[in-house]
Amino acid sequence: MNKAPKTYHVIGIGHFGKKAIEALLAHPNSKVICADLDPKAVAWAKYRGAIAKELDGIRYMVEEFHLMEEDSYIVPALPLHLAAEWLILYTQDRFKIQKLPMPGDILEKLPNPCILKTNDVAISYANFKCPDDCVEPPYCTVTNIKREIPLNKFISSIKVNGTVNYVIKSTQLGPGMGGYKKKKLSELLKVIEHISDNMLLTTACSCHGIMTLLKIK
Repeated sequence: MNKAPKTYHVIGIGHFGKKAIEALLAHPNSKVICADLDPKAVAWAKYRGAIAKELDGIRYMVEEFHLMEEDSYIVPALPLHLAAEWLILYTQDRFKIQKLPMPGDILEKLPNPCILKTNDVAISYANFKCPDDCVEPPYCTVTNIKREIPLNKFISSIKVNGTVNYVIKSTQLGPGMGGYKKKKLSELLKVIEHISDNMLLTTACSCHGIMTLLKIK
């Protein structure tokens, strides 16, 4: 009996998106759907066997979200916090969600924080460029130092008064590639139903992450 294909939504067809598409298509029983505004990137993905749409990645997430299977994987490959941008746009008819600057008392708790132009904060245990094909082992492939606590678990332990801390754990899907199931975003929608103030939203694997402070009204 054939297994149902695993579906992966790769958001962005740049350097990392292309690597993810190639790696995922190499697995038998994989269905890869991707989105990007670059027509050449879309053509590249179609040629390799992916279902590719010439559409902004965040807009794709908003328009297709209700059609996605709960166990399908979302693979972010854009230089922004996909979960945060999707949440703001997807819920705009019901909530007014806006990004807030990250306060110093949170920044000082984070490993190697880098404030991005998008007002998100990139965080990482590494202060060097990691290899593209890292398999996220217990010991760092560059320093050989053991990772005592995964970054996503560490972020989950941070307490901030008046702020809900919600972490989406990114799962290793292949060397240098991570993602999470669509149902994690469905759960996030239920969480914000009960929030009337701030949320610290993070997507993170064991070593790297991206964090956004949101005000929810």
